[in-house]
Amino acid sequence: HRSDHQRTLDLSSSAAAGGDAAAAAASNSGLVLQPGEPSRLAVATNSHDIRLFDVVDASCVGSCVGHRDIVLCLDTVRPQQGVELLASGSKDCEVRIWDPATGSCLAAAAGHVAAVTAVAWSKSKAKGGKYLASGGADKLLKLWDTSKVLAAAAVAASEGEEAPALQQLSTAAAVAAHDKDINALAFSPNAALLATASQDRTVKLWRLPNLVLVHTLRGHKRGVWDVAFSPVDQVVLTCSGDKLLKLWSVSEGTCLRTFEGHTAGVIRTHWLTAGTQVLSAGADGLLKLWDARSGANTATFEGHEDRVWGLTTSDSPAEALVATGGGDSRVVIWRDVTAVKTAEAEAVEEGLVVKQQELSNALADGDYATAARLAFQLRHPGRLLGVLRRHPGGAAAALTALQGLVGQLDEGELATALNYCRCDTQDSSACMHVVLLH
Repeated sequence: HRSDHQRTLDLSSSAAAGGDAAAAAASNSGLVLQPGEPSRLAVATNSHDIRLFDVVDASCVGSCVGHRDIVLCLDTVRPQQGVELLASGSKDCEVRIWDPATGSCLAAAAGHVAAVTAVAWSKSKAKGGKYLASGGADKLLKLWDTSKVLAAAAVAASEGEEAPALQQLSTAAAVAAHDKDINALAFSPNAALLATASQDRTVKLWRLPNLVLVHTLRGHKRGVWDVAFSPVDQVVLTCSGDKLLKLWSVSEGTCLRTFEGHTAGVIRTHWLTAGTQVLSAGADGLLKLWDARSGANTATFEGHEDRVWGLTTSDSPAEALVATGGGDSRVVIWRDVTAVKTAEAEAVEEGLVVKQQELSNALADGDYATAARLAFQLRHPGRLLGVLRRHPGGAAAALTALQGLVGQLDEGELATALNYCRCDTQDSSACMHVVLLH
């Protein structure tokens, strides 16, 4: 299908997300949510608090308050049984788990000795929320036991109770993972592996639950900012300050493909369309869409005036919403309009087929005025000229038919008609077109 290979994003709405008047500059350009699409967006800026925004009108609808320093990273999960949970990491060296519906903090984890720069939930159907990982500027990778938090949150939700008492998470596994800061984490779709991306230019793959090193991926020339497992294939995607994205084999640990096109460092990346496309965001302020198989850059989108630090997509339906956050203090919501554009193109094509048939019928019936109008609507100047030349009434009748057509044209159609004009001194009918349109 066309929509599997050609994806079109359109800017649906945007909101300022920084400062005290976070939504004051919000603009709403008609974004309408479809059933199943997320209605809120969690945003971490240069603040101790996490702000929750309404996706449609960009108003601030809540906050999560509890960190003692700037929040640096977020991730969310909805376990099979239980409520949606939000995890955060901060410069205060803590990891926290929140109920975003109420803004209540359900758990805190202390153990890092420097800023927590990355958090990630496992999201497989069987193990969604089972693992929560964190990485920090202390170069440590930690895996946290969240079983008690998940159970307590599920019970509270099912019985309509208030948020359970704050719990302290215990460490399930830990390892000194890198030589520099850890920038990003990602679980494989089956939660068997965990990937870490670091400022030391490497990505490492770890086997769960004991964090056994499987592969070290080397090839980037600058720090690696993000990492993402394919949802369908045994490959992992990385992006770096060296302006490149790279695709790696999970089993071999080798680089399969390099994506080139950004003019500055690539900060975030995400898989789309069942692993057939890749979306990236960079320090050049651009979003780029790539064909995962060929590595070709198929589209580029402009929505920010500074580097894009955050990128996320809706899980369902069909990753139709994309949200980005930039250094320009703006959060931008993008709507995937591939299906709409495809439907519009198909409708236009169908309309052309109908008009072609009507043109043939008009010629067969000898209705040359209608045939001329249809030929013009089909944007076929040669066909229009042919219709007029075939008029059995000769030049005078053709002139009358053309005058009737011109009289029905609006300003835009007249401009189009002028573009069709050609002056040939040896062809009186061609000169007639020029004179009539003036």
